[in-house]
Amino acid sequence: MSVSRQMKLFSLVIVFQLIVYSAYAQLRTGLDIVCDFRINELKGKSIGLVTNKSGVDRFGASNYYVLKENGINIKKIFSPEHGFYLNKEAGQKITTTSLLEDIEIISLYGDQKKPTSSMLRDLDMVIFDIQDIGTRCYTYISTMKLVMEACSAHKKAFVVFDRPNPISPIKPDGFFLNPKFSSFVGLVELPFIHGMSVGEIATYIKENKLPELNLTIYKIHGWERGKFFDEQFSWVNEFYPPSPNIKDVETEILYPATVFLEATNVSEGRGTQYPFLQFGAPFIQSKDLVFYLRILNLEGVHFEEVSFTPKSIKGKALTPKYLNKTCYGVKLKVTNRKTVKPFEVGVAILTVLQRLYPKKFNLLASGSFIDYLAGTDQLRKMVRNGKDHKAIIAEARKTIEPFINQQKKYLLYD
Repeated sequence: MSVSRQMKLFSLVIVFQLIVYSAYAQLRTGLDIVCDFRINELKGKSIGLVTNKSGVDRFGASNYYVLKENGINIKKIFSPEHGFYLNKEAGQKITTTSLLEDIEIISLYGDQKKPTSSMLRDLDMVIFDIQDIGTRCYTYISTMKLVMEACSAHKKAFVVFDRPNPISPIKPDGFFLNPKFSSFVGLVELPFIHGMSVGEIATYIKENKLPELNLTIYKIHGWERGKFFDEQFSWVNEFYPPSPNIKDVETEILYPATVFLEATNVSEGRGTQYPFLQFGAPFIQSKDLVFYLRILNLEGVHFEEVSFTPKSIKGKALTPKYLNKTCYGVKLKVTNRKTVKPFEVGVAILTVLQRLYPKKFNLLASGSFIDYLAGTDQLRKMVRNGKDHKAIIAEARKTIEPFINQQKKYLLYD
C-alpha cells in the first residue's frame, strides 16, 4: 500500500474515532440512556408517564413516542401545570382528560394534584420526565413530590429520567422553605434557587420523607454542572420551552429575579414578548427606577428603561395585569452569567420599588401569595420595614446554611 493511501486510511480512522467520541460524549438525558442502553428494564411493565412537551430525547422526539417505538407499554400520561401541550397559562386548572393517540392524558393540575389509587391501580411504575428550571416555585417539582407520595402509599415503583438543571452554575440562594408556608408553589423544602436536578431532588425527598419508596434514577450522561443548558455539548442544542412564558435560558436565569412580582401590582411582563425579562406599571417612573437600580452595582445584570402594553395572548396570558394599558418600567439583560445572582436582583427590585412608591407598590396585591412564593413571610416583612437588599440577602442565606452543609450527599453529579 502506498504511503498516500496509508495516510488517507489513517485520516479516515481518526475522523471515525472523533465521530464516535463526540457521539458518546454529548449530553444524554435519562430518557436517552434508557433508549440507548437500558430499554429492556422497562419491557413488560405497565407504565404511567408524568410529562409534557418538554420531555424530548436528544433529537427532539417526544418521550412517549420513542418509548412506544421501543415496545414500552405507556398506559397513561399524567400532565402537570400548563398541560401536556404547554398551552395553558399559569394557574389555569385543567379538569378534563384527553387522548394522545391511544394513551389517556390525566391532568394533575385540576381537581386532583396527586394521583388517586384508581389512577395507579393498573400501573407497575410511574416515570417522571419533565424539564425543570431550577427555581423552587416552578411547580413541576411539587407535582413530582406528590406523585412520589402516591407511589409510596400504593407500593408503585417511581422512576426519574433525569434532566439537567439549566441554571446549575448559579449557587443555591434565597430563603429556605419554611413549612408554615408550604404550598403548591413551594412544596419541597429547598432554597429558592436550589441548584439540583430533578433526580437529585427525588433522591433528597426519598431520603428525608419517603424511605419506603422504590426509587430508580436514570442518570444524565455528559452533563457539566458548571455550564448552563445552552452551553452543554450536544449535537442538537435546541431550546424546548418548559412552559408557555419561558422562552430561553436567559429567561430561566432571570425568572427567580422577577417572579416575585407575580404577587404584586407590578406587571412581570406577561402579555408581552418578554415575560420575566421586563416589568412595569402605569405608576412607575422608568428613569428613576433605573437610576436607583443601577447605583446598587449588582453584578452581571443591566437595567434599561422600557415601556410596554400587555395584551391578551391565548395560552400564555389571557388577562395579564394592566391589559391594554401602558406600563413604564425596566428591562433586564444578563451581561455576565458567571457573576449574576438572580435572587439578589429580585430582592433589590422589591426594595427599590418599596422605597420609591411606598403608597402605590402593593406586596399584598394577591393576598399572601408573595409569602408562598418566597417560602416565608420574612421577605415581605423586611421589604415593608425598609430593610436594604443586602440585609435581606444575608438573612436569607442564613436559612439555607444547614441545607448547604448536607446537600452534597444528594448530588449525583460532580
